[in-house]
Amino acid sequence: SATDVPTTITIGMSGPGPAVPGALMGDDFLSSFGGMGSFDAAASRFYPSFLQQLQAGTYVGSLRFPGGSAAEYYDWERAIGPQSLRTDNPGGPTEGPTPSTVGPDQFGSLLDRTGAAGVVTANFETGSPAEAAAFVQYMTGAPGSSAWADRRVADGHRAPYRVPIWEVGNEESAPNGWRAGQPVSVGGPPSGCASVATCLYIYGGSTAFANQPVVQPDK
Repeated sequence: SATDVPTTITIGMSGPGPAVPGALMGDDFLSSFGGMGSFDAAASRFYPSFLQQLQAGTYVGSLRFPGGSAAEYYDWERAIGPQSLRTDNPGGPTEGPTPSTVGPDQFGSLLDRTGAAGVVTANFETGSPAEAAAFVQYMTGAPGSSAWADRRVADGHRAPYRVPIWEVGNEESAPNGWRAGQPVSVGGPPSGCASVATCLYIYGGSTAFANQPVVQPDK
């Protein structure tokens, strides 16, 4: 019969261990509904109590935007510029429209205030590569490097925001959204695909969906 082997844990006290990057310690910052109630729309600023609690009570080496599943429908261009010209985003925690009060610039200002590194999730499900590339340019481009970088300058923030980490989509392995259909054709190497969803993602293909609601975007 097998014999249990005791586990030994040794703690070295002779000196500090390897440094852990601060960005590993972070959290989601949800854009929906005024940053989930953290943003005072009337005063156009984050509530001081929120900032105080975030900076004094929580260590935030990184902040992720626009957060979770809402990122899969997030149209960032709706959420820049004057508040009066912004339009609702189509998805949120309630699976309905949500005001675009807190957008990329409000998130960027939060990075400036906290010193956190930005983690931004590009909309993979309903967005396009061109929209994602423009988003990167808007947030991180140097003045004069692109029309979108210059748009950020015109919107009031000359310096690029600190967003070193970009994600393509959110929970793309989940059995919903664009992976919930029936594959019709799947690209990939001649040897075949161990994972159909992964091959669709990497090599392309087509998928059929049945009984899915189809609407006209409200632009």
